[in-house]
Amino acid sequence: RSTLATIETSLQGKQGRIRVLGHTDDVPIKTPRFRSNWELSAVRAVAVADALMQSQALLPGRFEVAGFAETQPLTGNDTPVGRARNRRVEIVIAQDLEPQLTEQQRLLLERTHSGSLLKPRQVRPGKTKLPDEIF
Repeated sequence: RSTLATIETSLQGKQGRIRVLGHTDDVPIKTPRFRSNWELSAVRAVAVADALMQSQALLPGRFEVAGFAETQPLTGNDTPVGRARNRRVEIVIAQDLEPQLTEQQRLLLERTHSGSLLKPRQVRPGKTKLPDEIF
């Protein structure tokens, strides 16, 4: 809790979205509480995000939460120490580049990329059939 309080204080002084990313080791889990490592990693991330929002000093709209299960290990899962290192939650501050650009930098970027990075895109809806049930 004291570590989260320190992180919360630090995040208050930073601009940008706060991404809370949960991870697991590669040992499969299937319990009444967690059906898979995907669910466990997502719940880890949600628990940390909830704890960071409890004081209401950080706006909930700044948060993005995701679970990655065992797909992004920091190290091998062949030892208890490695598996413990892979069971983690990462907090990433995502800041948009565009608002920080000066007008001169923006013009250079537009000339260099023919404006392709800064132009709004029209996306047409596809004919994707969604499943009737998720679970």
